[in-house]
Amino acid sequence: MQTITRAIKQKLEASSPSSAPEFYVFFNDVVANDFNTLFGSLPHERVYNAVGVPGDFHGRLLPRSSLHFAHSSWSLHWLTEDQFSRELGSFLEARAVEMAPGGLMAISNLAMPESWNPETEYTMLTYVNMLESCLMDMARKGTVSAAKLDTFNFPMYFATARQMKAVLKNNQSFTIERMEILSNPGKHTVLDAVSRAAATRAVHGELLTDHFGSKIIDELFELYAKKLAATPVFNNTDNDKTIVVLVVLKRKTDY
Repeated sequence: MQTITRAIKQKLEASSPSSAPEFYVFFNDVVANDFNTLFGSLPHERVYNAVGVPGDFHGRLLPRSSLHFAHSSWSLHWLTEDQFSRELGSFLEARAVEMAPGGLMAISNLAMPESWNPETEYTMLTYVNMLESCLMDMARKGTVSAAKLDTFNFPMYFATARQMKAVLKNNQSFTIERMEILSNPGKHTVLDAVSRAAATRAVHGELLTDHFGSKIIDELFELYAKKLAATPVFNNTDNDKTIVVLVVLKRKTDY
């Protein structure tokens, strides 16, 4: 956010040197998030005032027409396939009410390629599927309750760029100013299996603990690391076909 606010500040000052814009940045997360940790990590020399806004981003969070720039980074894949269009639409409508006419919203989101070969390539979905296979192995051993496994689903859906664009185009509140498809920016970061497992645990550990309990977590991710190490497709980062869809939307002035 420091980079974004500085860029906007420089642009405004260049067009109107006498103005001194003030920035308020609203950080949103779930109610359980520790905002004190977030605020403690912010740079002291920041050019903005920071505010925490807990709540579900699929609904309203801020006053009407109060936002001039919104940024959503790697958040909108926490959906299910059946709910994807509806919940992405709800997110857009909530932001449309909150954003000032002419305001911009940048969205970067993990996505799936239109086609890929799961035998020789991998995506973010590969990691999720492998974690599910570990849970099934543990259920067969009796370490994990089969009943609990039957009622568990990862609340994630990686849409394709085409699916995302279709929902965005159907929305009447925004125009698509720019849309790009990028390769996974972290694909060439070389990680061993243990480090990959630790990264996955950081993302999914709390969700799994809430459903299965804490006792199985260490064993689960030890098994997961072993499976990662035994899967040749991860040996070459060029096999990573995960993409990131970057979209810039503009709030219509006549909606």
